[in-house]
Amino acid sequence: MIINPSIIPFLLAVISALLSVISFPPFNLSYLAWIAFVTLFISIKNQKLKKTFLLGFVQGCFFYAALFYGLISYSWLVFLATLVYLSLFTAIFSLLTTFLQARLKHFHGVIPPVIWTSLEFLKTIGPFSFPTSIGVSQYQSISLIQMATVTGIYGISFWIILINSYVAECLQDFLHKGKVSIRNIITLSLIIFLTTGIMLYGSKRESLPNSLSFSTSIIQGSIPVWLYQIAPYDPKYSQIVENTYSELTKGSVKRKPQIIVWPETNLGVFIREDEKWKEKIRQFAYEGTSYIILGTPTKDKEGNQYNSALVFSPKGKIIGQYDKVNLVPFAEQRFKAGREIKPISSPIGKLGVVICYESVYPSISRKLIQEGASFLIILTNDAWFKKTPVAYLHAVSAVFRAVENRSYVIRAAQSGISMIIDPYGNILEKTLLFVPGALKGVVKLREKTTLYSRFGDLFSCCCLLGTFILLAFSLWQR
Repeated sequence: MIINPSIIPFLLAVISALLSVISFPPFNLSYLAWIAFVTLFISIKNQKLKKTFLLGFVQGCFFYAALFYGLISYSWLVFLATLVYLSLFTAIFSLLTTFLQARLKHFHGVIPPVIWTSLEFLKTIGPFSFPTSIGVSQYQSISLIQMATVTGIYGISFWIILINSYVAECLQDFLHKGKVSIRNIITLSLIIFLTTGIMLYGSKRESLPNSLSFSTSIIQGSIPVWLYQIAPYDPKYSQIVENTYSELTKGSVKRKPQIIVWPETNLGVFIREDEKWKEKIRQFAYEGTSYIILGTPTKDKEGNQYNSALVFSPKGKIIGQYDKVNLVPFAEQRFKAGREIKPISSPIGKLGVVICYESVYPSISRKLIQEGASFLIILTNDAWFKKTPVAYLHAVSAVFRAVENRSYVIRAAQSGISMIIDPYGNILEKTLLFVPGALKGVVKLREKTTLYSRFGDLFSCCCLLGTFILLAFSLWQR
């Protein structure tokens, strides 16, 4: 079988996408991320700009379709809009890489990671932002991801693309010249040496402060979407939801955990206005002498609805509320965005509550830490995603919020995966998807502040500035 040479670049782009996909959970072949973009770089080398744009778009389409097909169960329109939007970033990345490498004699290997990191950062800005990061694939590489305390997750992405870039440079040298240039060999060797140094540094664990610790219980009801949709119209099904969360909480209350966490809008009722449920939660808090944190829709005096989190004290009083600030485009139109990102003050510390989609934004968790949050609590409901890669991808993003801020993270997910994560990104406890249960564990108060918590996305901004400088320099040279 003879393959048309014009098809080969597109096949290489698709191979790049597939290697990238299986480096992510649930496949977890994270080592493939370090070579996944090599075939893309080879495919766009010396191509016309229009074709490089198209090759990047093809790579993005295959990559994001495989990762985010779980959005189809929510809406085909949302899935397609997400697919096109994210693929455009990959297309722009390919276009800019080819454009700059063709015009600049030096820095060929550094150009792709600078551009990629800039685009990852830009994906977190604006009303239609949708953060995604190749760095998430490394969530199990605990020693490596400690660099996020300085650069955030973007530094990990930078390093992955940097190695991909120089591997591609060496491979193209060999294919075209029959040998690899000394400069590329030395540069790649130096990068591998530095990677080893980063991992050795990351493997040295500072002893965690002997701070206050709190026992916690996460309630995961695992109610399927179809049941939630029927429950408001059929008392029989609404009773199933009620019984599930009541029975799981009763079991937890007997152990008297200091903190009980329910997920995002798990009951589908306005708890502030629902006297029956409010009384029931008060009783749970009183019997367990526990603080109860839960997600619920709320209303203000004007009738505006918010996606909120409430905190009940052991005496059964509501002592704080956080309203979700960053709403999911299209999916949360009925809600109004909250006014400010601020932790909820309580006698056990300041609670940094993050709701669902907000957990993929490093800046939101960092803002809570800057405002004095003692630890982070993520409330989410991922039932729409079913058992698809989106559910896993969303869950492991929490690992990086823990490392970036050296904070314990409690993740309460209605359908799973619920987790307790330590400040180094180790998942101490976790549940399975769609398995009801009460996860128990211990969290400690945060006592250290990282460089990332203090200075934020300085590294990403430097990459963005670097991209503009490279563009300006290339145009000036021309």
